Amino acid sequence: MRNLLIFAVILLSICVFAEDVDSVKVFEEPELEIYYFHTSKRCGGCATIERLSEEVVTSNFADRLKTGEYAFIPVNVDKGENKHYISEYNIYTKQLILSGKNKDGERKWKNLEMIWKLHRNSEEFENYVVKEIEDFTKELKE
Repeated sequence: MRNLLIFAVILLSICVFAEDVDSVKVFEEPELEIYYFHTSKRCGGCATIERLSEEVVTSNFADRLKTGEYAFIPVNVDKGENKHYISEYNIYTKQLILSGKNKDGERKWKNLEMIWKLHRNSEEFENYVVKEIEDFTKELKE
Protein backbone atom coordinates (compact mmCIF):
# COMPACT_ATOMS: atom_id res chain seq x y z
CA MET A 1 0.00 0.00 0.00
CA ARG A 2 2.82 2.36 0.88
CA ASN A 3 4.48 1.76 -2.50
CA LEU A 4 1.20 2.49 -4.27
CA LEU A 5 0.86 5.77 -2.40
CA ILE A 6 4.44 6.79 -3.30
CA PHE A 7 3.82 5.85 -6.92
CA ALA A 8 0.62 7.96 -7.00
CA VAL A 9 2.43 10.99 -5.53
CA ILE A 10 5.26 10.68 -8.07
CA LEU A 11 2.82 10.28 -10.96
CA LEU A 12 0.82 13.30 -9.83
CA SER A 13 4.02 15.37 -9.51
CA ILE A 14 5.11 14.42 -13.01
CA CYS A 15 1.74 15.43 -14.44
CA VAL A 16 1.79 18.80 -12.67
CA PHE A 17 5.35 19.62 -13.74
CA ALA A 18 4.83 18.33 -17.28
CA GLU A 19 2.04 20.87 -17.76
CA ASP A 20 4.45 23.71 -16.87
CA VAL A 21 7.17 22.40 -19.19
CA ASP A 22 4.76 22.07 -22.13
CA SER A 23 3.69 25.70 -21.80
CA VAL A 24 7.25 27.00 -22.38
CA LYS A 25 8.64 26.59 -25.87
CA VAL A 26 12.40 26.09 -25.90
CA PHE A 27 14.25 26.89 -29.12
CA GLU A 28 17.15 24.76 -30.32
CA GLU A 29 18.43 27.63 -32.47
CA PRO A 30 17.68 31.31 -31.89
CA GLU A 31 15.21 32.89 -34.29
CA LEU A 32 16.96 36.21 -33.71
CA GLU A 33 20.64 36.72 -33.03
CA ILE A 34 21.55 40.19 -31.79
CA TYR A 35 25.25 40.73 -32.43
CA TYR A 36 27.40 43.49 -31.01
CA PHE A 37 30.53 43.54 -33.17
CA HIS A 38 33.63 45.15 -31.71
CA THR A 39 37.41 45.10 -31.93
CA SER A 40 40.03 44.61 -29.23
CA LYS A 41 40.60 48.36 -28.98
CA ARG A 42 37.57 50.24 -27.71
CA CYS A 43 36.77 53.82 -26.83
CA GLY A 44 34.34 54.96 -24.14
CA GLY A 45 31.52 55.21 -26.69
CA CYS A 46 32.11 51.62 -27.80
CA ALA A 47 31.91 50.34 -24.24
CA THR A 48 28.75 52.40 -23.64
CA ILE A 49 27.07 51.02 -26.76
CA GLU A 50 27.85 47.44 -25.78
CA ARG A 51 26.62 47.97 -22.21
CA LEU A 52 23.42 49.73 -23.32
CA SER A 53 22.75 47.12 -26.01
CA GLU A 54 23.05 44.24 -23.56
CA GLU A 55 20.95 46.05 -20.94
CA VAL A 56 18.19 46.86 -23.44
CA VAL A 57 18.04 43.31 -24.78
CA THR A 58 18.19 41.59 -21.40
CA SER A 59 15.65 43.88 -19.75
CA ASN A 60 13.13 44.05 -22.60
CA PHE A 61 13.40 40.53 -24.01
CA ALA A 62 14.36 38.43 -20.98
CA ASP A 63 11.66 35.84 -21.66
CA ARG A 64 12.83 35.33 -25.25
CA LEU A 65 16.46 35.08 -24.18
CA LYS A 66 15.52 32.52 -21.53
CA THR A 67 13.73 30.25 -24.03
CA GLY A 68 16.52 30.63 -26.58
CA GLU A 69 14.29 32.41 -29.09
CA TYR A 70 16.73 35.37 -28.99
CA ALA A 71 20.46 35.47 -28.31
CA PHE A 72 22.68 38.45 -27.49
CA ILE A 73 26.18 37.78 -28.81
CA PRO A 74 29.16 40.13 -28.41
CA VAL A 75 31.78 39.29 -31.05
CA ASN A 76 35.38 40.50 -31.27
CA VAL A 77 36.12 40.65 -35.01
CA ASP A 78 39.86 40.91 -34.34
CA LYS A 79 39.88 37.23 -33.41
CA GLY A 80 40.72 34.96 -36.35
CA GLU A 81 37.64 32.76 -36.02
CA ASN A 82 35.37 35.83 -36.19
CA LYS A 83 36.90 37.66 -39.16
CA HIS A 84 34.34 36.13 -41.55
CA TYR A 85 31.67 38.36 -39.99
CA ILE A 86 33.38 41.44 -41.44
CA SER A 87 32.41 40.50 -45.00
CA GLU A 88 29.14 38.74 -44.07
CA TYR A 89 27.71 41.82 -42.36
CA ASN A 90 29.81 44.59 -43.97
CA ILE A 91 31.36 45.45 -40.60
CA TYR A 92 33.17 48.81 -40.74
CA THR A 93 32.95 49.94 -37.11
CA LYS A 94 31.47 48.74 -33.85
CA GLN A 95 27.97 47.68 -34.85
CA LEU A 96 24.74 46.20 -33.53
CA ILE A 97 23.33 43.73 -36.05
CA LEU A 98 20.01 41.86 -35.98
CA SER A 99 20.18 38.53 -37.79
CA GLY A 100 17.37 36.04 -38.25
CA LYS A 101 15.64 33.67 -40.61
CA ASN A 102 12.37 34.57 -42.27
CA LYS A 103 9.49 32.14 -42.74
CA ASP A 104 11.17 30.74 -45.89
CA GLY A 105 14.39 30.05 -43.99
CA GLU A 106 16.33 32.82 -45.72
CA ARG A 107 18.75 34.68 -43.48
CA LYS A 108 18.05 38.39 -43.21
CA TRP A 109 19.97 40.95 -41.26
CA LYS A 110 19.84 44.62 -40.35
CA ASN A 111 22.46 47.04 -39.11
CA LEU A 112 21.13 49.36 -36.39
CA GLU A 113 23.05 52.38 -37.62
CA MET A 114 21.52 54.94 -35.25
CA ILE A 115 23.23 53.52 -32.16
CA TRP A 116 26.16 55.91 -32.57
CA LYS A 117 23.88 58.93 -32.67
CA LEU A 118 21.78 57.80 -29.69
CA HIS A 119 24.29 56.24 -27.28
CA ARG A 120 24.51 59.38 -25.15
CA ASN A 121 20.79 59.27 -24.37
CA SER A 122 19.97 55.87 -22.86
CA GLU A 123 16.19 56.34 -23.11
CA GLU A 124 16.29 57.21 -26.83
CA PHE A 125 18.79 54.39 -27.38
CA GLU A 126 16.48 51.90 -25.67
CA ASN A 127 13.38 53.07 -27.55
CA TYR A 128 15.23 52.80 -30.87
CA VAL A 129 16.69 49.32 -30.26
CA VAL A 130 13.43 47.88 -28.90
CA LYS A 131 11.41 49.25 -31.83
CA GLU A 132 13.95 47.96 -34.36
CA ILE A 133 13.94 44.48 -32.81
CA GLU A 134 10.14 44.36 -32.72
CA ASP A 135 9.81 45.61 -36.31
CA PHE A 136 12.51 43.24 -37.55
CA THR A 137 10.91 40.18 -35.96
CA LYS A 138 7.54 41.14 -37.47
CA GLU A 139 9.16 41.35 -40.90
CA LEU A 140 10.67 37.90 -40.42
CA LYS A 141 7.25 36.39 -39.83
CA GLU A 142 5.60 38.04 -42.86
